[in-house]
Amino acid sequence: MLAVKQWAKNRPPLVATLAIQLVSFSDDLYEALPQAKDRRLFGRQFPMPELSCWFSLYRSPRKSITAFGNLITGFHPLGSRLVEFALIARRLLKTLQRNPEYFKTAKPTPEGVKYWQDFMQDLHDHTLKDITDDLKELPLDPDGRTRMQQFIDAHEQELGFCFFIAVPCLLLHQTSPYILYKQAVSGDINAIEKLLKLDAAISYEPAIAQHILALKFSNKTNDYERLMAAPLKLAFTNYANIEEARRRSKYRLAGIIHSLSHALGYDMDYPTVGALFDAYSQDKGDDHDYDLPTGEPFRKSVINNSIP
Repeated sequence: MLAVKQWAKNRPPLVATLAIQLVSFSDDLYEALPQAKDRRLFGRQFPMPELSCWFSLYRSPRKSITAFGNLITGFHPLGSRLVEFALIARRLLKTLQRNPEYFKTAKPTPEGVKYWQDFMQDLHDHTLKDITDDLKELPLDPDGRTRMQQFIDAHEQELGFCFFIAVPCLLLHQTSPYILYKQAVSGDINAIEKLLKLDAAISYEPAIAQHILALKFSNKTNDYERLMAAPLKLAFTNYANIEEARRRSKYRLAGIIHSLSHALGYDMDYPTVGALFDAYSQDKGDDHDYDLPTGEPFRKSVINNSIP
């Protein structure tokens, strides 16, 4: 029996499903980071972007988000449910940030309770199977692989932006490329440097290029040379940076899981949250999650990363 499945046994499906989905994201995204600089993913080399389309994705991320959502719904066995789950989780987090006690005072209808119980039970059951399949690394069938490649061909720019810019930006800098871009076009040198390390093409964006040239002609040599060197550098210095970014994200996820369970009336204690991370790691072949501390240090990390 999967360690994750054993962990979920006799726990409320809503809480267990939310927690399992969040933990399942914690490793996989970071494994793709070293490939981002080379623009290689899905066994293919992504070409140089078409600049006018590329820069428009910084200004309006909707196309990239939609393409990623359609990739999930079209080729993941739980696609449409996972997208709906992501929207539910986002709504839950925003609600809790506004009012941490909301779910303790809200009075749902019996029909609403039944709908969400059925939805989360179904997603919960499929989540455990889906994680099993992921851990076995089951390949797509030949027809599915062909259709997936055709979809990527048709949405190469949007998906490339999502995987090589948006995801690394969120993981490494805890902000979206849309926000970082707004800071960069306003002249924020640190934001420009971060974007240049992720994306050399951004130096050709007119507003950002203007700021870079202004440094040259105002004799701000140190800042100018720093930005000129940025495209040649990795967004992360070395693999230790990736490990640290992954560790920070797990602290945040543990805090979110604890907060959500508390808000939904199931007060998951710190050892139980840690046990889920360990169970997921065990199903991947490790003894436990080596990123996370235990005992009092883990309790403090959960408290510090809980939703206020």
